[in-house]
Amino acid sequence: MRKVYGGPLVYAANWDEVARVPFWDALDYIGVQFYAPLADTLDASDAALLARLTGELDRLGALAQRAHKQVLFTEVGYKSIRGTAVRPHLWPEQLRGSGVEMGGPAQAQVYRVFFQGVRLRPWLVGVYIWKWFSNPETIEEDAGGFSPRGKPAEAVLRAAFRPAAAGPPTAAGDDGTGYAFCSIVRPASSSSLVRVSAGSEASSCSADGLGGRAAGLAASKSSICTSRSVRVPSSAPGFT
Repeated sequence: MRKVYGGPLVYAANWDEVARVPFWDALDYIGVQFYAPLADTLDASDAALLARLTGELDRLGALAQRAHKQVLFTEVGYKSIRGTAVRPHLWPEQLRGSGVEMGGPAQAQVYRVFFQGVRLRPWLVGVYIWKWFSNPETIEEDAGGFSPRGKPAEAVLRAAFRPAAAGPPTAAGDDGTGYAFCSIVRPASSSSLVRVSAGSEASSCSADGLGGRAAGLAASKSSICTSRSVRVPSSAPGFT
């Protein structure tokens, strides 16, 4: 593959299988579909969520050290339901009829704790969010789905992916220090970089701006592009 493709390569492994993948040495990043349960109860506290998250991140950090690779979260997502951190990997339709309570604040809470936990992990190269629909009128999900659009979690994500020159933080979950997260899309036919921030969409290829279905590679009928998230210092040149 590297003979015909010069961009970075990543394989997206589920959080519970990532340590068993034998070929990380052949890739540029360790890709993780991060849907690890962070709670056993519906109304877990921030401290309880962070404790579980820290354990998961410590294990990934140890893997990154062994493999001498940085980690790319190819998917992270939480549904807007009460207890969303208990089984993050389940699709909304798998929970229908089980008495699920809608819970926008719960979704925002877990995202806030997530970014608090990952922001200073040196082995983390980036994060893709599942899922920001490019079509705001979509009916693919109901109100309890993964989309943060128009929910409390949207403010948390906008703060986490806040452009470096955007000024003081305006939402919980970002204190204005450390790093700003952003997504970068490199079209296969161009050497230029296109910055994509939370809430926007990539016009240069088929990847959704806030992660969508993008992982290492995104493709459409007319174009192929590589997508990757990077974590840059808030003072880095070219990100103003």
